[in-house]
Amino acid sequence: MVPYVRILAVSCCVALLSACGGGQGGTNQMNQMAATGSPVTVAGTVTGTSSALKFNQQALNTASAVVTVNGRPGSAADLQPGTIVHGKGTKSGQTIHLTSADVRPDLSGPISAVDL
Repeated sequence: MVPYVRILAVSCCVALLSACGGGQGGTNQMNQMAATGSPVTVAGTVTGTSSALKFNQQALNTASAVVTVNGRPGSAADLQPGTIVHGKGTKSGQTIHLTSADVRPDLSGPISAVDL
């Protein structure tokens, strides 16, 4: 009876792990469905230029985004290259249309050195 329990336990673990899916890793992550106009979640660093923002090498449209800065009201002007953003929106073609974005400019973590 014990071998059946082991087989069942291993089968459950394999099923759970395969249901988790893969990821791109790194600092930028974007979860999206395959269909055009699908909902997306963005989390990572904004790139591009001030006039042409990008995320994950895709154009970032912030015209209708409700922007917060660390949870407080902000504006689309707070989204600049190099800022870290967590947001939601939709993807249409090669453009991400943000509906909400939280800019996180505060750094956190241990200080390893100070260069005077």
